[in-house]
Amino acid sequence: MAYATQIDIEARLAHDLLAWLADDDIDGMVDESPIAQAIEDASAVIDAYLGRRYQTPIEQPPAVVRSWCVDLAIEELFLRKRQAITPEHAQRTARAYQALEAIAAGRESLDGAEPLLGDFATECSRLDDEPVFGKDELDLF
Repeated sequence: MAYATQIDIEARLAHDLLAWLADDDIDGMVDESPIAQAIEDASAVIDAYLGRRYQTPIEQPPAVVRSWCVDLAIEELFLRKRQAITPEHAQRTARAYQALEAIAAGRESLDGAEPLLGDFATECSRLDDEPVFGKDELDLF
């Protein structure tokens, strides 16, 4: 599941810069394919981090997840052109990774995400055993 859209990327980047990053056929127009791939890759990175503690994909992601996805997708677009990312976008990307790492480590939480519960399932193996301390034994104390 993609956490952002091309419209989200277009809102964050100037048209000329986006066209330069995502114009594979050199016609001066933004191509959808590289942007879709960058968004897919960014969403996979987000799921990899959040999947340590939450069920992914996040069905109702908060707006901050979309923002992280846009930041990481922009980084992917720069990387595919083998160009250094702008300082502004590098800072945004670094903040996104810091937040994702904090969530994955359990230092932060993500509102609206459903926690993983599989790790907590247990079975009781002593249901059929006689109690060690019953009422009669405890009355002696």
